[in-house]
Amino acid sequence: MLRKIALVLPDGTPLNPIPGMPSGGILDKTIPSIMTFLFVGASLLALGFLIYGGIKWITSGGDKAGVESARNTIVYAIIGLIIVFFSFAIVNTIGEIFGVKLLGKCHLEGWIPVGC
Repeated sequence: MLRKIALVLPDGTPLNPIPGMPSGGILDKTIPSIMTFLFVGASLLALGFLIYGGIKWITSGGDKAGVESARNTIVYAIIGLIIVFFSFAIVNTIGEIFGVKLLGKCHLEGWIPVGC
């Protein structure tokens, strides 16, 4: 429905593309690739900090300050993962509303990446 609204002028005249104007192009592939790369990178970074916090906890040797620092690292990594997953959902929702593919072609079917 929003796709129709976006392509129709207020008086009901359809908005047709200009003849000969190129469509698609490098931005159709570049923006989704960059967004996918950023989501994957942020997820891996947060998981890395989660592992780092676990190693800090194990090597703290019972020191209260070390355990507290490790716990904070783990909590902040989990908060980072939650933010990444919510932003992924928001970007997907915005893309669905406006009919735009904002993420790369890859999607998961079970645990298998498809369409890469």
